Amino acid sequence: MAVACVCFVGKQNEPLSLQVFNSDDELSMQFAAYAALDIVEEKVQAQESSSPPYGQTGGAAASLPPPSGDCYLGVICPALCLSRDYLFYAYVCTTGVKILVAIEQRNHYLQHDVRNLFRRLHRLYADTICNPFLLDTIETPKFLSELDAIVDFYGKKFEGGGH
Repeated sequence: MAVACVCFVGKQNEPLSLQVFNSDDELSMQFAAYAALDIVEEKVQAQESSSPPYGQTGGAAASLPPPSGDCYLGVICPALCLSRDYLFYAYVCTTGVKILVAIEQRNHYLQHDVRNLFRRLHRLYADTICNPFLLDTIETPKFLSELDAIVDFYGKKFEGGGH
């Protein structure tokens, strides 16, 4: 399967959901996801330190996302500890929630398809946490079934070479 792992991580780096879609490499994939999270944190801290502090560029405007509104960080790192070659891609929401996805490296993927995957995952997360009946985990049956459907859709798209 082209999409091997999807990981949702909270603002305080607490794991919200980690789904591995290739059970052969589950433990290695978990390890690789946490290693990729360290790189995401470094990139986020570098972006925060390069932007002016809140209030120095006109108040609330300093806290807004970049003009493009893009939360997509792109390729973060390869997952080298696995039996197959995967690349981790990352997306950081304006709320600080991070989404990591490991995609098999054997094909060339169109960036807009990867961005659309992250937008769908972000929407799924937002819809889930906006449920007033949500208890203590986002891993509800509905969340998991919709996550599987999204991964299946994009997995087939990526395996087909992005067409």
